[in-house]
Amino acid sequence: MADEEESWCTWTELVTDNAEARSAVRQSVDDPQGFFTAHEDELAGGRGIEDVEELTDVIAVVEALREAGELAYFDWNEPADEVVGKLARLPRVAQSGVDLEPLADSEDALEEVAAQVNELLRPTGVVIVVLDEDSDAFPLVAIPVDRADRVVALGQRLGSDVRVP
Repeated sequence: MADEEESWCTWTELVTDNAEARSAVRQSVDDPQGFFTAHEDELAGGRGIEDVEELTDVIAVVEALREAGELAYFDWNEPADEVVGKLARLPRVAQSGVDLEPLADSEDALEEVAAQVNELLRPTGVVIVVLDEDSDAFPLVAIPVDRADRVVALGQRLGSDVRVP
C-alpha cells in the first residue's frame, strides 16, 4: 500500500504546484487520522464519512485539491453555465485567458462540455482532467497539457478512471 500512497503523492505533485494541497495529501498518507481530524466537518457533512477507515486515497486527493481551489466539483447533471463558471475560476484556466462563456448555453452533458472546454484550453497549454472517485460526481482539475499522459496513466495504475474528456 505504501507504493500506492506514495504514487498518489506523486500524482498530486504532477497535478498542482500548490504546497497546501501537496502537504494535505502527504498528511493523508503519513497520518490518515490527522488528515481525517483536520477535515472531519467537510468529510462528514459533504460525504457522510464518519470514520477514518472510510477515507480513500482518492477522496483525500479530491478534498485537498478542492480546499486549495485547484478542483471544481460537479454533480453529473450540472448545467453548462455552472460548469463553465466553476472551471473559469480554476487558477490555470483563469491564467490561460480563455473565455469559456460561449459554452455556457450548451445543452450537452457535463463531460461533453468539459471536452469543449479542452478544445479551447489545449492551445494555451492547459487541459481539464476527470478524477473519478466512484460516485456520480465529477471532480475536474486543470493541469499542464504536457503532464496529461503521465497524470492519466498514473491515476489509472492506481485504480481510478482518470481521463481527459
